[in-house]
Amino acid sequence: MTGVVLAGGGSRRMGREKALLRIGDRTLLELAAEPLRACCREVLISARDAEKFRAFGHRVILDLYDVPGPLTGIHSAVHHAAFEKVAVLGCDMPFVRVELLRLLYDLSGEVDVVMPRTESGPEPLCAIYSRACLVPIARSIESGRFRVVDFLDDVRCRFVSEGELRAADAELRSFVNVNTVEEYVRISTRVEGRSG
Repeated sequence: MTGVVLAGGGSRRMGREKALLRIGDRTLLELAAEPLRACCREVLISARDAEKFRAFGHRVILDLYDVPGPLTGIHSAVHHAAFEKVAVLGCDMPFVRVELLRLLYDLSGEVDVVMPRTESGPEPLCAIYSRACLVPIARSIESGRFRVVDFLDDVRCRFVSEGELRAADAELRSFVNVNTVEEYVRISTRVEGRSG
């Protein structure tokens, strides 16, 4: 499996590059890449500016479509991946468990997408996509449908329920993400309080 960290977002709500923010002694990008390194043969960084991320030691891939949003990053991830299955994580998800990624992989055999679904809804930025998604995603982008879920009707998708997810991550901490300054401060303070 290939693992890809999506680091090409605009970080509008944060006001600065989320991927480079630190929690403890590591950046959000490093925290997102860690579980991927543990269960993937290849780890890539999907970004809009390669220079910012060259120092992280993973190949940086660029979007093939000049359209903002995570769907173009997922398309690029599937296009550039060396392997059939691609685990995609948002760079703002610092607590994803390796066990959860392994669960998703184990469920991916007969389908094109394996996507968690929590009470908040689908979690497309912590999901596994196969090479079969490439053309349906491109078709969705070219027809102006830019939400990640817009192409799912054209592929075989397996949603994973909260009950199933809790077998790998009892508290569902994998789905904590850092979107705003307030969330960043709260999470950083909690993590540093534990380690201090």
